[in-house]
Amino acid sequence: MDFWDRLYLCKYNSNGDVLWFRQAGGAGADDTEGVAVDAAGNVYVADQRNSTIRKIIPTGSDWNTVTIGGLAGNPGNADGTNVVAAFGFPSGLAVDAFGNPTYQTATVSLVLDEENVLLAAPGFAAAIGSSAVPVQIQISRTFSKTELAAEIAALSSAFAQSRVYNVISDFPATVAPHFVAAAVAGLASSVAPHQPITNYSLVGFADQKGTYNKFTNTQLNTMAAGGTLIVTRAASGGETYIRHQISTDNTDDNTSEMSIRRNADSIQKFFRDDLVKFVGKYNIVDNFIHLLDVQVRQKFTYLMTSTATPTAGPQVTSWDEKALSITQNPLLRTEVDIEVGGTGVGLPMPANRIKMKIHIAA
Repeated sequence: MDFWDRLYLCKYNSNGDVLWFRQAGGAGADDTEGVAVDAAGNVYVADQRNSTIRKIIPTGSDWNTVTIGGLAGNPGNADGTNVVAAFGFPSGLAVDAFGNPTYQTATVSLVLDEENVLLAAPGFAAAIGSSAVPVQIQISRTFSKTELAAEIAALSSAFAQSRVYNVISDFPATVAPHFVAAAVAGLASSVAPHQPITNYSLVGFADQKGTYNKFTNTQLNTMAAGGTLIVTRAASGGETYIRHQISTDNTDDNTSEMSIRRNADSIQKFFRDDLVKFVGKYNIVDNFIHLLDVQVRQKFTYLMTSTATPTAGPQVTSWDEKALSITQNPLLRTEVDIEVGGTGVGLPMPANRIKMKIHIAA
């Protein structure tokens, strides 16, 4: 596997020389739990992540990779050939005397405990593995939509980072998820840091049927509650848009809303880039402390009066001027500490809800 989780196979001769080296998976990320070789030298790979069986065929001095079973990104359980066949994360691949990949499947009817499951009839024809020759068994099942929504929410919340975004757009994926995530990142970087991008359109994508056709609003809300940034459409043919600009840290608005987090980071960088010009060039005396005081106040005035766009407004809505403290650190005497305490710095909040009440005249 390489850095991008792409699968490669390499064959050596008895002297350790490389005979060939080929990519064995698909166009995106791969994972394998089974490799087999038939009598003709064809190599078979159980591509677990893409739920397919791939065959690497020697063709002259070259090798070609083809998918002989399953459809990438569509796990399931169905007998058949080519794309009709469906696998639930295949593993334990073997090849019979005729070069056909073989495997065993069974249905789990009951989970007894962490180590034992009960198989539905007919189960396996014979015992699999032993204490002397252990084998790996892959167990998978199909989630209901509600279960899947809960799993996605749990995956998002496990990150719990205000700068980490788990983007979901389609089931099954018609566009590689990282392309959608890159589009969200590109959109965010193209607007002001404090500009909310909830309900913003993403251009260049085909119909995202998976989110609005597969899941209900309740299930989408479940994902969002865990910190999942959903890219969807309201209906077939409608525009693709960001449902809510949320991070995987849903502690509060400051950590969850992308525009607030990005704005806070931008303000910190703004002050850092401005104050770095003083480092090492001044001694910490009263005149220098006064200079920093003036500089910080001017920068806050700029942030409160400068409007990036009509929809974004200024980056700062308020700050506690009386609580500005600039002092020499008593322990690290070559350091100046600047702190804005009191009520802190007010940042613009995205208008996620508008509530209107109309009283009808009697």
